[in-house]
Amino acid sequence: MLPRLLTVSVLFTFVLASCTAIPHQVPPPLVTPTHEAAFTPIPVPTDTPLSVEINEIIQVGEYRMPIHCLGQGEPTIILVDGDNFVPWDGNSLKRFSRLGRVCSYKRAGLLNEPTEIRTVRDQVHDLHNLLTIAGERGPYVLVGVSRAGLHLLLFTQEYPDEVVGLVFIECQPPTYYSLLRERLGQEKADDPDWVKEFRSEITVGWDYTKHEEKTDILASTNQAMEVTSLGDRPVVVLVAGDELTWTDEWEKVFSDAWLESQTALNQLSENSRIEIVPDFSHKDIVFSSAVDRAVEEVYLAVKHR
Repeated sequence: MLPRLLTVSVLFTFVLASCTAIPHQVPPPLVTPTHEAAFTPIPVPTDTPLSVEINEIIQVGEYRMPIHCLGQGEPTIILVDGDNFVPWDGNSLKRFSRLGRVCSYKRAGLLNEPTEIRTVRDQVHDLHNLLTIAGERGPYVLVGVSRAGLHLLLFTQEYPDEVVGLVFIECQPPTYYSLLRERLGQEKADDPDWVKEFRSEITVGWDYTKHEEKTDILASTNQAMEVTSLGDRPVVVLVAGDELTWTDEWEKVFSDAWLESQTALNQLSENSRIEIVPDFSHKDIVFSSAVDRAVEEVYLAVKHR
């Protein structure tokens, strides 16, 4: 079995507890439930008036970008996709709109391809312009999956006064590639071919022109490395337990680096926790009730400040 992030990379090449989070002066312990616990959402008043729903395709510069928003109240939850193979599904808005206003969107490249190589910083500028044109104002709770971790970090860096909380769901931390470069070391003749391929991709990059978003992921990772603190914003980092069970020698290099980089991501905030979610993989963790709990936890922590 190839490690998840190799699979992500190959796809990228072709398509590219409670209301208070756990503070940590020292690295917090991992929270590992023994099963998928039942989740009881907060009740929503039956007399809550319906808000204005928007479901439009908006011109943002040279790109056409879909945006869909439901619910009402602050802060607004922004759902950020990773690669297209782990998108938020159509029920995600209803799933979280019980808490407040929630928006999902699609980045440039879905309806019309960019004409030049871009970075995640370019993409978060697109998102901010999209929200502004659509009339959606902060503050925002950012919820991202997979490669969207880079977007969450860079959006927070670019617009720090507008981001009040973050939920990272099996997100790629910016330190992951640097850890792997160190641990994979120099190429050896007897290295498996997939290890040689991945080492090359995280060292010299790949042909970004073949990806519909034309995103330079190595340059974007370096951009996100500039984010050294998320302050005291409430943060939850969720890690898929199935991705940490590999026993093959090479695969374990990847999974160990993944967990270590997730821990480093968690330590960017003074008010955060990290949780391993068992029995879920990189692709299906978004459907775990741990995601509902994490989003609600961060949302309420901000709401009650």
